[in-house]
Amino acid sequence: MLYTVVSMIFSVLLEALCHLRISGKENIPKSGPVILVANHASYLDPPVLGLAAYPRRVCFMAKEELFRVPILSYLIGRLHAFPVRRGKPDKSAYKTALKLLSEGKVLGLFPEGTRYHLGPGRLGPGESGAALVALRSSAPVVPVAILGTDRVLTPKRILPRFSRIKVVVGKPFFAGADEGSKRENLARVTNQIMSSILDLMGEVK
Repeated sequence: MLYTVVSMIFSVLLEALCHLRISGKENIPKSGPVILVANHASYLDPPVLGLAAYPRRVCFMAKEELFRVPILSYLIGRLHAFPVRRGKPDKSAYKTALKLLSEGKVLGLFPEGTRYHLGPGRLGPGESGAALVALRSSAPVVPVAILGTDRVLTPKRILPRFSRIKVVVGKPFFAGADEGSKRENLARVTNQIMSSILDLMGEVK
């Protein structure tokens, strides 16, 4: 119930104030496990990615520090977020991610690992976490490009600026392993994920 209410509120606000436009929603499978991978430039990206998949509910990894704030921990937990330790491999978070996918749920990941403010058409370096989950789960990977959220909420502004937000959802692909080593497979799939997001960013007009 809370997830639906929050989604409706964000949808109304972002469509009215930021002219949110989402294309390619039909590329997200209507059932079964899905891994959404997107670029990350703003705190607005998770709710925007959630709206791109709605009515399907997206489960997100969120930095562990957020779960140390009691009220915030309760809220984001109710919104299907789960903690991950940043800066080093977190086996518990990956096990949770794989469990959610085994239950047929949607997992939202930002393969850059943190927010990057590099300007249009640029991405930070991709980390291997999303590739690892994709390879171990065999779930379809759906790339998503999000543009404009970094202009709405920026590190140097206290109040939001109402700028257009555009989202493009790409076609799903499967990250199958080949005969290479684990490291080679992770590097190949990470590159495939980042390239697919970057290509979509170039399509946004």
